[in-house]
Amino acid sequence: MPIEGKEPKTLSKESNEWTAIAIHGMPGNYEHFSGLFESFGGKESSVRVISPNMPEFSLTRQSMAFWHSNNERSQFIRDFLKAINVSKIDCLISHSAGIHPIAKIWSKPEDLKIGSIGLFCPQPLWVTKLFFRLSRNLAYFTENKIGIKLMDVLRPDLIAHRFGYPMRFESVDEVLMLWLFSRLDPHKLHKRLEYLKNHKIPTLVVYGERDKLIQKTLKWRLSGESLGLTVRLRLAIGKGSRENDLLVKNPRLYRKSPTNGLPVSVEYVDTFGDRKVSKSDNVKTIVAIHGNPGHHKHYSGLYESFGGKESSVRVIVPNMPDFGLTRQSMAFWHSNEERSQFIRDFLRAINVSKIDCLISHSAGIQPNSLLWSEPRELTIRSLGIFSPQYLSDRFFEVNKLLSNFARNKFGIAFMDAIKPHMISRGRAPITFNSVDEVLYFVLVHSYVVNKEFYHKLDILKSMKIPTLVVYGENDKLVPKENFEKFVERLGAKPTDRTVYADNTIESNSDHNNWIKVVTLKSGGHFAYNKFSQIVSKHIDNLLLTS
Repeated sequence: MPIEGKEPKTLSKESNEWTAIAIHGMPGNYEHFSGLFESFGGKESSVRVISPNMPEFSLTRQSMAFWHSNNERSQFIRDFLKAINVSKIDCLISHSAGIHPIAKIWSKPEDLKIGSIGLFCPQPLWVTKLFFRLSRNLAYFTENKIGIKLMDVLRPDLIAHRFGYPMRFESVDEVLMLWLFSRLDPHKLHKRLEYLKNHKIPTLVVYGERDKLIQKTLKWRLSGESLGLTVRLRLAIGKGSRENDLLVKNPRLYRKSPTNGLPVSVEYVDTFGDRKVSKSDNVKTIVAIHGNPGHHKHYSGLYESFGGKESSVRVIVPNMPDFGLTRQSMAFWHSNEERSQFIRDFLRAINVSKIDCLISHSAGIQPNSLLWSEPRELTIRSLGIFSPQYLSDRFFEVNKLLSNFARNKFGIAFMDAIKPHMISRGRAPITFNSVDEVLYFVLVHSYVVNKEFYHKLDILKSMKIPTLVVYGENDKLVPKENFEKFVERLGAKPTDRTVYADNTIESNSDHNNWIKVVTLKSGGHFAYNKFSQIVSKHIDNLLLTS
């Protein structure tokens, strides 16, 4: 099938020295790279820039034979380059969704030679899971002429504009082409990113912090070899966990626990990546544990603040096990003992025993409290406690009742059927994206006993480990009064508090005490991330230099 591509030529083939190939996003055209043409254009330029227009949905309407799959789009690029006699690419560039066909090319270059990669505002498939789920279903309307005609009548391009979707569509065809694109497999992109990381092809990632389509934190997962690492470990549950032998405490629940440990794959952020560290480097290590439901991206502000090749601060953030591990093994139940043991095993697997600052957000304080009260092989020099989960006995009792549905396959199947995450929307202060997140949430909170937690806070108060507490006054999950009670229990005084109205200090603390409290008046449950520059400054000044 003949397919035409347009090539704004900026250099005659006879004088070619360097060649850049630029693939636009979707919807898009080669004019989106006009700045590139202007920068490298000119009779005397030694750089040739080639940018084809990728096929549009009109080709699908006409032929009913081209469906904009990754295989088709990458093959189009190969055929186009063969037609213009180009096989050596000094720089292969993509914008937005253009990353997908070029990822297939860099991972299997075949007859092409690729010297470097440019990723401009890359659009990974994890950009918005709900959007892609919807789009995959809607893509069925593009497979036949009746569905296409129905969309011509309904005008989804106008509907998207009316409901404030951040992307502007100029026609029905642009919407239909985007729906087809949503059928791409995200796992294949992840593997191709691993290929890029392992082969260390020189890569430039460019993005804007005010991008309305893709969040800044999502691009961090592409922007360096230090992010998105994975380690496999065997989690020591059941037998062999000292006096906290869970199999002895609850033999019925832990009867399926493997005696040699439970194998777990852990995705985590390490801002040092493969960087070699010696004792003379005087590196400070931060370990941050997210709440639940949660993810390491909830600390994106932290690893952006302290990240960088020359930074002397290493930030490590593991993804805690989610309910998927429970479904799979029926042997991991998210108790505080299990979660704290997971953290210990994870740190041992990556050879970390000295923690200059151990940070928790929300429910992450529960496993961390077991670490500071009984550090064992760990050395913990300071603590960061962000939006601590300090709730009433009744809250935990309700979750303990609901958790019975999460402890056996019949209860889980029942929850799958009634979809509690949908029922809770608009009724609960927290938004759940799946049944698993609900079951994970109730399990974690079913094990919290306030009396035991209060005892661990008393241990912290007596040990006087340097501690920074951060919370927002607009938190919809934990009332402000609860935060006040929390810091009072730790013995914080008014002189230990610094209050911010947005980015401006309203009242400051110069009192030299082991505990410091930072209140962000306009902050919510993730205030520490929204005001990451303020919080990181306090971490650096109060904890890392103490």
